[in-house]
Amino acid sequence: MIKEEVVFYLKSHLGKFPFSELKAQLLSEGVSEEDIKDALKAAKRAKSRESFGRFLMALGGLALFSSLVFIFLRPPRPRLGNPITRPVFLSRLGYTIHIPDGYEAITDKKTKRRETVFFCQKGTDPSTFLDRSLYGQLGIVRLKILPNPFPNDISAFNKLSRTIVSQAKTNGSPFQLESLNISNMPGIEVNFAPPASKILTYILGQKNLYIFLTGPSNPNGTIIIGSLREI
Repeated sequence: MIKEEVVFYLKSHLGKFPFSELKAQLLSEGVSEEDIKDALKAAKRAKSRESFGRFLMALGGLALFSSLVFIFLRPPRPRLGNPITRPVFLSRLGYTIHIPDGYEAITDKKTKRRETVFFCQKGTDPSTFLDRSLYGQLGIVRLKILPNPFPNDISAFNKLSRTIVSQAKTNGSPFQLESLNISNMPGIEVNFAPPASKILTYILGQKNLYIFLTGPSNPNGTIIIGSLREI
């Protein structure tokens, strides 16, 4: 099934950015390879019919853009497993993370090469995972794991950084960038000022792309992110 919001995103950015960067951004937001492939074909057809494309954007551009932003920024709808309270979280995707004292890890429903993990204080109501404005106050850290979108590419992190900055600018809030190195893996932290008030941290490993989301007042966020190891 062709997703019109993905078609619109590709049609708007093809020619401005390398397709590999656009694909990496869509993958990081949970769009499947098959949906991207279908949307790319549709986007190319649309660009070849410029007059129809202008008509379509004139009528529905604002609505489609709003839908795209909603899909990219909406919180996940958790389908959760049992809490893990042991000191180290060991993933089948080949990484480990230290679980701080008083914390637990709760996994969302997994797929073959993706998973979402919530790190939170023991006893946290899982329904709060849907409200990202509470992450700082409640000490919640969300981790999304995706396959490395640039395997065996020596310029992978530069490509990822450009994609991250491009996406951050669409948020509408001022932000600051900080380069990181976690266990010899390059990373970048995007700290959004109000009204967004959130911190997104991207770590690019050999196997996976790790995307952490937490609030600005969560000291355990630094501990969790800093303990990331690929195995």
